[in-house]
Amino acid sequence: MTFLDHLVSHSRVRPNKVAIEFLGDNGRETLTYARLEDRVLRTMALLQASGIRPGDRVAVDGTYRFEFHPQAY
Repeated sequence: MTFLDHLVSHSRVRPNKVAIEFLGDNGRETLTYARLEDRVLRTMALLQASGIRPGDRVAVDGTYRFEFHPQAY
């Protein structure tokens, strides 16, 4: 199973449970499994539309922020 498979599985079983909690500039921020899955799938679709395919390497340049998590999948 991939990380994405695990995420989708958790999202189906417990969609409203907090998947990620982060202390950022705006205080405590959270993402539920359902919202994280949605962001991951949207990011994946954007990358695929840009010609990125499984196995390709992608660099992320920037400060480490809460919004980075979906790209990590």
